[in-house]
Amino acid sequence: MRWASSHFNPLSILRILFSTAAHHRCLRGGYTLFSVEVALNSGLTHEDLERILREAGVDYRLLEFEGHTMTVEAAERQLGVDRGRIIKSMLYVDDQGRPLLAIVTGDRLVDEVKLAEVCGVERVRRARPKAVRSLTGYEVGALPPLGHRRPIRTIIDSRVMRLEKVYGGGGAINRLLEISPSDIKRLTGAEVADISRPMEGG
Repeated sequence: MRWASSHFNPLSILRILFSTAAHHRCLRGGYTLFSVEVALNSGLTHEDLERILREAGVDYRLLEFEGHTMTVEAAERQLGVDRGRIIKSMLYVDDQGRPLLAIVTGDRLVDEVKLAEVCGVERVRRARPKAVRSLTGYEVGALPPLGHRRPIRTIIDSRVMRLEKVYGGGGAINRLLEISPSDIKRLTGAEVADISRPMEGG
């Protein structure tokens, strides 16, 4: 494991806007978010994520590994920590086509019924990989909990907020982000709710 490089490719981002200037309103109420404006055909990388975090002034670590960290199981092996400290950032789409980001711990599943109820819609479904890249700028398996291509309504499971630090996607398939859940909530304007259920047999 080693620290990720802090080099920044200026071609990958046109402009970074933070939440004090970006307010977006959803059907059920207002919430504050920050966004990253990028060239339409450009994906985002761990370097973009690191620049966003530095400019936000948050305490974080972006960790690089020899092997991939695309799944909770792989991240658990690489980190040597309990999967309850690892988070999954999962993109959903509601029945009106609006994206939703659900964040839960690695030892639990997103309860889609609860998520839909919290969001005030009848149903939600997992976004396809192509939609994940288009909406967030990142590939499935590398999706961080913040720093996306566009503002996305984010719901954090209440169990995540009990943790001091968590590990989530780091913008590349061999990187993980260590960050405080409170910083995720603050930077994304996330809502906190019970949106998870135990693993089957758990």
